[in-house]
Amino acid sequence: MEEYDQELIHQFVTECQELIDEAEPLLVLLSNQGEKDCLSIEDINAIFRLFHSIKGSAGFLQFTQISTVTHHAETLLDSIRKKQIRLTINVGKALIGTCDHLRILLHSVADKNADTGHEKNTGVILELLNDSVAGQQNQAVEKPEKPAAPATPEKEADIADAIINGTPPPDAPVSPVVSDDMIKLYIQDSEEMLDQAENDIIQLEKTPGDAGVLLQNAFRALHTFKGNSGLMCYDDLEAISHRMESVLQDMRDGTLDPHPELLQLLLKVIDMFRSTVTAIANGADGRITGKVGWIDLLDDQTGGAVTPPADKPTSPPPSAPGADESAAPAAGGAQPAPAAGRAERSATAQQHQKTIRVSVDKLDQLSNLVGEMVIYESMVTNSSDLTGLKLDNFRSAAHHLNLITSELQDIAMALRMAPIEATLKKLIRLTHDVASKTNKKVELQLLGTETEVDRTVAEWIADPLVHMVRNCIDHGIELPAERRKLGKPENGKIVVEARHQAGEIWIIVRDDGHGLDAEKIRARAVERKLLDEEAARRMTQTDLYTMIFEPGFSTAAQVTDVSGRGVGMDVVKKNMEHINGRIEIQSTLNEGTVVTMRIPLTLAIINGMVIRVGAESLIIPLLMIRESFRPAPGAISTITGRGEAILLRGELIPVFRLCKLFDIANAESDPLKAILMVLEASGRKAAILVDELLGQQQVVIKSLDAGLGHIEGVSGASIMSDGRVALILDVEGLIRFAQT
Repeated sequence: MEEYDQELIHQFVTECQELIDEAEPLLVLLSNQGEKDCLSIEDINAIFRLFHSIKGSAGFLQFTQISTVTHHAETLLDSIRKKQIRLTINVGKALIGTCDHLRILLHSVADKNADTGHEKNTGVILELLNDSVAGQQNQAVEKPEKPAAPATPEKEADIADAIINGTPPPDAPVSPVVSDDMIKLYIQDSEEMLDQAENDIIQLEKTPGDAGVLLQNAFRALHTFKGNSGLMCYDDLEAISHRMESVLQDMRDGTLDPHPELLQLLLKVIDMFRSTVTAIANGADGRITGKVGWIDLLDDQTGGAVTPPADKPTSPPPSAPGADESAAPAAGGAQPAPAAGRAERSATAQQHQKTIRVSVDKLDQLSNLVGEMVIYESMVTNSSDLTGLKLDNFRSAAHHLNLITSELQDIAMALRMAPIEATLKKLIRLTHDVASKTNKKVELQLLGTETEVDRTVAEWIADPLVHMVRNCIDHGIELPAERRKLGKPENGKIVVEARHQAGEIWIIVRDDGHGLDAEKIRARAVERKLLDEEAARRMTQTDLYTMIFEPGFSTAAQVTDVSGRGVGMDVVKKNMEHINGRIEIQSTLNEGTVVTMRIPLTLAIINGMVIRVGAESLIIPLLMIRESFRPAPGAISTITGRGEAILLRGELIPVFRLCKLFDIANAESDPLKAILMVLEASGRKAAILVDELLGQQQVVIKSLDAGLGHIEGVSGASIMSDGRVALILDVEGLIRFAQT
């Protein structure tokens, strides 16, 4: 295996440990109770599937000892399932010993990327498993006409079919049990595997020199998808992916040319897989209309000869106890990685960490409860009932409680974070398809894929990214001939970068196309009656750029199936508003455009400045505040027709009074006795007059009730330490609201 397989090995170890953890409670029950019908046929089938999954993955990754041990355990369970041998305490103990040994082998894989060095103990386990079968057969307990032979590839296929397809053996009906959680996990894994296969096939078209690596990755991803589909009884998906696997196998072996038409066919098959998985998520049974047609299309590519599934014919055959399994052939005919190569990767393998899967709903619930705890901790420690009391012990305990609460808050926020890689990688296929439709050559570069964002943020920025990249290709990147005339390379370039910056997540989309034409935008805005001529004339270039986010606005000469209706960028704006994000645009004609989405690190908690206006407390996100000061006499001027403003270091900044905007009574009206706070959002600055700054603190964001509707200039609310509700101001919306 190569260096790029390290993540795959990590995933293999983690999943195998989880599978063993699932099987062990049933095996312990068996070892304690023996033949007292403690396990149902469903339980036995479940244990069989777990060992079968480990065997298939281990065989593919060339971990021969793990594959051999699980193969023998599978044979034992098959004999039990067919009632050729009984469930006994000794059988249970043999399988528990197998699990213990598998843990040792998995630890070796995590430590040095190899399951070698345990051949003697492996031989003991194999002998124990074989004796469990042979011992009962010799006692003629429900003895078949002839002893069960070691499982052949064909027999393994029959066993898998009995479980996967629900075909019952003679005396024991098979009833696969598929829970809602299993379906959810299947859908999640399928999306990841299909994305991986799709990205590798697209990259293969661009860099055929990397065909070996790319086809290997695509094959692995599809192999996993096929196996998962089979275990979930989605027969059509399994059958078609099996055929596609054969096509990839032939391409990998060099007997089939990966020509563009073939790659397009594979991408269409993946599209069909993805739509079927989506249908399963919505309650469908996974059946595929036109299944035979899809299979025929793929079989035609391989000349009608279907390669057997990799995990069936290539599984290691049973070997004698103590035999040198390192000499066994590797899965798929590939040779095991050299020992030296594996040793070089041992340092990376030692970084393996234990992981568990947790429902997103549970994480959201945890975040909410931690948020509530923060609120009530503040209410207790700052209660007015404590005013004037000397409570040294209480203050000390409260201080430590605050430290613990803050640390728990940080952990809860970290649990909500996930790498943005999956969201960004979906753009690879989009770029490929849109570029093909528009007859353009486009290279997509993804940077910062390891950047972590709030899971909810990742969901809300997926659509904006799609629309922005689509617009970059359709409106920004020129046709190859036009680029040559401009002295540019034929291939246009789009860079999508994610990074942490100034306490925010920045998602930057830049292209090297012809850029935004401010005058064309100005004319189109007047033509569409979105602005009158006077307002359009006064608008700065930066303000004009923001017009592309208005509903119905488009500079496209004609509507295509890619864009032109003025809908996509409106989606960008609305989604960003939902997560309190901001958009900044920079563009140079004939050089390109840069769009920066600035998003809060988390949607649950923000650092804010608490201010007082009259008797009301309000909260302003700290990142939006540029400075605060008490204005000098005469500093604030009134400009006819435009309201109040202040000249600050040569820049004229509009001034607004919050008491007037929100109709707050008893606020300070004299600017000389108030505080002037300068705010900035999306390149726009404004100053607001407030009565008092109450201090900085972390606040938990609570969304406003849907019945209140959208309140301009307000993004949410929070509960303060005195139990009162304080509104959180949306600075960008506030500036927009104040200027209307």
